[in-house]
Amino acid sequence: MSTDTIPQSLRFIAILRGLSVTSLSWLVQSVTQHWPSYYDVKPINIKSISNLVNTSPVYNKFHGLIYPRSVDFARHKLTTLPLDIVLDIVKELDWYSILTIRKTCKYLEEISRTCTVWCSQYRLYVAQRPFPLHLEEPLESYTAAELERWMLLRISADLGWESDDTKLTRTSQFKQKEVTGIFLVPGGRWLLVGSENGSVMAYDMDAPTVAPKLLIPPETLQDQQPVYNMSISQDLSSSKLTFTLSLSPCAQYANSLLLLRIHIWRIILHGHGAQAHLRANRLNNFQAHDVGVITRTAIHDNHFGRIIRNNARSSSIDVFDWAKSTSETHHKATIFCDETLSAIRFLPGHRLLVCSVTSLMLYSFITAKCSEVTAPTATSSLTKRLWRLPFDGDRVLHGALSEGHSDELATYFVIYAGNTIHGLAIPHIVDQPPHLRELVDISGLELGCITLSVGFEKAFIQHRDRSISRLKFSWDKRGIQEVKPASSCPTITVKGYPTTLNGARLPLLDEETGRVVQSSREGIVIVDTALLYTTDGKNETSIQSIS
Repeated sequence: MSTDTIPQSLRFIAILRGLSVTSLSWLVQSVTQHWPSYYDVKPINIKSISNLVNTSPVYNKFHGLIYPRSVDFARHKLTTLPLDIVLDIVKELDWYSILTIRKTCKYLEEISRTCTVWCSQYRLYVAQRPFPLHLEEPLESYTAAELERWMLLRISADLGWESDDTKLTRTSQFKQKEVTGIFLVPGGRWLLVGSENGSVMAYDMDAPTVAPKLLIPPETLQDQQPVYNMSISQDLSSSKLTFTLSLSPCAQYANSLLLLRIHIWRIILHGHGAQAHLRANRLNNFQAHDVGVITRTAIHDNHFGRIIRNNARSSSIDVFDWAKSTSETHHKATIFCDETLSAIRFLPGHRLLVCSVTSLMLYSFITAKCSEVTAPTATSSLTKRLWRLPFDGDRVLHGALSEGHSDELATYFVIYAGNTIHGLAIPHIVDQPPHLRELVDISGLELGCITLSVGFEKAFIQHRDRSISRLKFSWDKRGIQEVKPASSCPTITVKGYPTTLNGARLPLLDEETGRVVQSSREGIVIVDTALLYTTDGKNETSIQSIS
């Protein structure tokens, strides 16, 4: 290895160790040989580092590798270095080391609480995630303490998710009358709860006292319908948390006096930090009568989709351009399918990913102006599919399909079918077929899966004995790792935990924060797993466990 460059991640070691050019080159060669994928390789001039040969050694995981016991180096105070150099050193530490150096002296404690340090930690963490993460507000509006909490909450979720320590799992519950539907906004902070009269309450799950606040008022008496299905489309171009929210009931029958309506709202975050709250502005509200049960909905940009189960063996999908549709004129497309559908996801290029209980399918759609707004008549003409993948008799449960994440090449999903969790990549080029690959083999659990919620790297599974399994898996979107068995995944039993067998709705998982929310007959149940650290009244962070 050339002595002209070293990995940037080892810069702080050179500064603290006072290594010679030869020793430093040996260190770089040894470390990159044993852990080549662990370090970045951004070049840095070695001559500038060798000028810092008189700085003090600091113990870290390379201590034994760098210092033989027979070698004794002169010790000097780190605090005598210029502030910008100390900041550069601390920025290279991992999160746990940053918390640890607070115990050394007041000077390093103050440095460990600066925005510079935690902005660096934030950027590093986000860059390493397999799916995009987004702050609720611009990065510069956060204090160092707020960024630290944001970071440690998500790190705690990653570590606590794989632990079977009951101290790292907290279950709580609160009452809410007439709950008809719930939705957990990505980020895990905001829980939306719909009711019979069409109103929606918002809960700040991070508040010291969780209490409902009215987000959307009830509809007039003649237009009231229960909020059963909620879907959002997040506006990532906005500087603050902003999303479009769709509201829909569950069923509409031919003899009903009320005409089914679709409600579209714009939700925007106002305020900052603990004082932040959500506000709603109505975008559209139009009649969309149909006969059947609306099982699932989805919304993306100006398109709203809903699955309507017509009978035991067939379903249809309505796709509306909600911005152009009115009660008198619809801009829509209808897809007819001979399978029982359980989920839909919008894809780039006017395509839909459709999940049935036995297969995955792709459809294209084009919305068109339609003056006929009554329920469609039964038809034997099925819509042609672009692609279909059967699961050979394995039933796909509700909640088994994750949300999608896109890059410049494809859109990626995770799906559970049979005894396997799969990764699905759908290229943006229509002529290229989707790719399905195995991620986790869960046949070793053998506890009778009832229901589940699947994310991009985490899955929450409920069993018939009311135990809970938490799975974590990794998926390089361009190259799959070896299939991982689930037999070693943590399984915990929560006494009296609700399941769909006793009337509970499907669990909702926010994998960023490790939070699971589920509506039951007794109220709304929250399971938190990001308890690796706690914050006391002095805003001091303490580590519960890292094993």
